[in-house]
Amino acid sequence: MGACMFGWARSPGPLLPTSAGCLDAATRGLRRSLLAMAPGSRLRGMTDTVPEPQPQKPASDKPTSPTSVRFEPEEHAVVDAMAEDLDCKSRSDALRAVVRAWAKSPEVREFVREAAFVRLPQLPRVMRYRVVAPFKKLVGTFEVELKRGQVVTLDGHAYDFLADLYRRGALLQPLP
Repeated sequence: MGACMFGWARSPGPLLPTSAGCLDAATRGLRRSLLAMAPGSRLRGMTDTVPEPQPQKPASDKPTSPTSVRFEPEEHAVVDAMAEDLDCKSRSDALRAVVRAWAKSPEVREFVREAAFVRLPQLPRVMRYRVVAPFKKLVGTFEVELKRGQVVTLDGHAYDFLADLYRRGALLQPLP
């Protein structure tokens, strides 16, 4: 059949390039069409022996989102020990168990807040403070008792008094 100077020759069999210039043009066209394909589908037609990995479904039908956490080596060891103590298969399962316990139990939340409290060198000056852990001490001639979750303000107490309690061990969290 007919052939063009920069095209393909029609024949009963496969299409063949008619000249070297056509081969370059055909190669550019093929390259463009391959680049226009979706990234995962480029090799699918060329090699059918390796199936593309399918994403694994989560255990539940609820939507999930991946979360990553960077740990220091010591923290990795703690998470590994936690996974072992909780009989979890992975670190993710161990952290998921802690999150579920946090959501389930107010006592767990209070205990974690107390354990995670970061004591500053001195009490910041704000109007309100939340008591993170119970506190009971004799200050001067009277006993001071603060309950977990209680909010103390500078309206009812002097800053110096609250700062003294903080120095004596009261866990007071500044509130905005």
